[in-house]
Amino acid sequence: MKAFSDSIVELQPDSFEKCYVATPESIKFDHKIKMHVGKRESVVGGVITRPMKDKDAQALYSRVVDVGKRRRPLALLVLGTVGAGKTTFLHYTRKIRLRDYFDVAGKVTKPQWAHLDFLSNPPGNSASDFIYRALREYIGADEFLGDAGACVERAYADEIRALKTGPLSRLVNFQEKMDEKISDLILQDYRDIRPYVDRVIKYATNSQPFFLVIDNVDQIENEEEQSRLFTEVLAIARNLSLNLILSLRPATFAKHRNSPAIDAFDFETVQIDPPKISSVISKRFNLAKFLAEGKRGEFVAENGAKIRVDNAALIVELLQGSVLGTEIGARIEVLATEDVRLALRMTREFLERGYTNPGRAIEFHRRTGQYILPRHEAFRAILLGTKTVYNEEYSPIGNPFDARFSVNSAQLLRLYLLAAIVAYASDNGFRFIDGISLSESMKMVGYGESYTDSVLKDLCRYRFAFTANHGEPSISSSYMPSRLGGYIIRELLSNFTFLENTLFDTYIADPPVWTELKSLSHQIDAERNMLNRTRLRVRRVYCFFNYCKNSYMPLLEESQKRGLSSQWCSNPFEERALDFRKELSRVLRSARNSALRSNRFNGDVAGVLAYGDAEDLEDFSNV
Repeated sequence: MKAFSDSIVELQPDSFEKCYVATPESIKFDHKIKMHVGKRESVVGGVITRPMKDKDAQALYSRVVDVGKRRRPLALLVLGTVGAGKTTFLHYTRKIRLRDYFDVAGKVTKPQWAHLDFLSNPPGNSASDFIYRALREYIGADEFLGDAGACVERAYADEIRALKTGPLSRLVNFQEKMDEKISDLILQDYRDIRPYVDRVIKYATNSQPFFLVIDNVDQIENEEEQSRLFTEVLAIARNLSLNLILSLRPATFAKHRNSPAIDAFDFETVQIDPPKISSVISKRFNLAKFLAEGKRGEFVAENGAKIRVDNAALIVELLQGSVLGTEIGARIEVLATEDVRLALRMTREFLERGYTNPGRAIEFHRRTGQYILPRHEAFRAILLGTKTVYNEEYSPIGNPFDARFSVNSAQLLRLYLLAAIVAYASDNGFRFIDGISLSESMKMVGYGESYTDSVLKDLCRYRFAFTANHGEPSISSSYMPSRLGGYIIRELLSNFTFLENTLFDTYIADPPVWTELKSLSHQIDAERNMLNRTRLRVRRVYCFFNYCKNSYMPLLEESQKRGLSSQWCSNPFEERALDFRKELSRVLRSARNSALRSNRFNGDVAGVLAYGDAEDLEDFSNV
C-alpha cells in the first residue's frame, strides 16, 4: 500500500515524479445529476498564480530561481483546500522542478530549502521553539551550514574578534585557552538554540538564498495559538531575511487575514487547485505495478488455502481494472469531493476489504485477462471504512437521513435543506444561496435559526455543501452544494448499498417500522440460502425507504402550504422512486443469476427459476 499512502514525499525522486499530477479538476456541470458544480470564491484579491497551469507554473519557478535579484525576500502564500496537494506540490517544486537549482554539484554555498511540517510539532510546544529546533537540525545536517571552518566560525567572526580584543585579550599568549573559551561560547549558544541559529543563518543569507517553508499550520486548531504562530513565524522570517513560503487552507487564512502580522507581510498568492482524482489514482496504480513487477506474493484465500503469485504485478492489474474507468472509480471521485488524501484513503480501504474472494478473482483474471470487482462490494467497503457496521463518524460519507435532533419531525432536515440547495444549483446562473434566505424558509415551516445553523454546519462538515467564501458555516454565510451533495439527492437516495448501510445508523421513530426492520434483520442473520437472504435484504431496504419517504411528507406539505418556492416543494424520494424500483430489480436479478452460476442449489436450477423473473416486483408496487 506504499503507492497509495497519503504522503509520497519520501519516495525517490523518480518514483515521486511518476505520481505527481499537474492536471487540475475542471468539471463545471455534472450531466448525470444535472447540477452545476460551482467554484468557491478566492479569499484573496489581486493577481493569483495557479501553478497547475503550465504558464503560471513556469512563472512561479522563475520567481524562485531569480529571488537573489530582488531587494526584498520572497514571501509566498500557498493556498489550497483540504487534500488539494499543497504539501505534495511543495516537495515536487524542490525535488523535481527545481532540483538542478538547489542541488548544485560542486557548489558549497548552494540555495537552502528548509521544509518545516507542523504535523511533527509536539502538542504544547511553541511555534518558535519548534522552528528554531528544526532549523538547528537542518544546519547540522547541511554540508556547508554545519561546517565549523566554512560557516560556523565565520558566522561568529565579529564576536570572536571582539572577545579577542576585549575580555580574552589577556589570553593572547595562550591560544589553546582562548580557543577553549570561544568554543564554550559557541557551544552554549548551540544549547540555547536561538543565538546559534540566528548567527549561522544570518551569515548564510548574505551569500545564498534561504527558503523557509512552513507547512500544515492548520493542524493547530486553537485560533489563539494559530495567531501567535503566524506572528512568530513572520517575525523569524523577517529577522533572518528568509524567503518565506507559508502553506495554508483558505479557511485558515480567512480567519487571520486581518491580523496585524499577516496584513503587514506583502504575500504573493499561489493557488493549488485540486488535481483530477482519476489521474492521481491512475498514476498510483502505475507506481504500484512498477514496484511489484517481478516480485512474488502470497495471501490466504477465503477457504483458508494459501495462494502464491509469481508476479505481484498481476494483482495490481486486477485491482487497476476494478477501479480505473469503472463505476467504482467514478464513485471514489465523487465521494472525495476534490480531497486527494481522502480518495487515496478510500482506495486503500476498499482494496484491503472489498474483495470477499480474492483467490477466485485472481483465477478469473488469469483465465480471461480481466476482472471487475462487484461494485456493491467496493462501495460497501468504502462506506464502512475500518468498521464492520456503518457509522457516519467513521465513514467518508455522512448520514443524510438523521439530523441527530431529539425531535422526530426534524429527523430529515439535513436531506430537506440539502435538496433545496441542490435544486437551486440546478438553475442556470446559480452562484450561491444566502444562509439568511435558507433560514427564512426554514422558519416558515417551523424551524428556527438554531436548527438551520446546526444543519448547515453538518452539511459542511460532511462535505455535502460548502460556504462560498471558505469561512465557518453560519446563518450569515452563503452556500453552494458539493458534487457529493448533488449525488446524494439525485442518485444515492435510490442506491441499495447506500440505503442498506445507512439504515444501521438512523433512528427509527415509528415503532411498527422498527419492529419490522428488527425482525427482518434477525431473519437475514439466520438465513443461509443466498437468494432468500437477498430477498429479505431487499424487503428491509424497501421498508426503510418508505419510512424515510413518509417522514419527509410533513416537511413537504408545510412547504407547499406556506407557498415556498419550487426548490422547497419537491420530494426527492418520489423523484427517485422509479430508479429505486429498478435498483431493487437489479439486485434481485443479480442474486438470481449468481445463484444459477454458483450451483449453490446443488443443481436445483428449477428451484432458482421458481423465484420467477427478478423484475417482477409485485411486493414493492407501492414504491
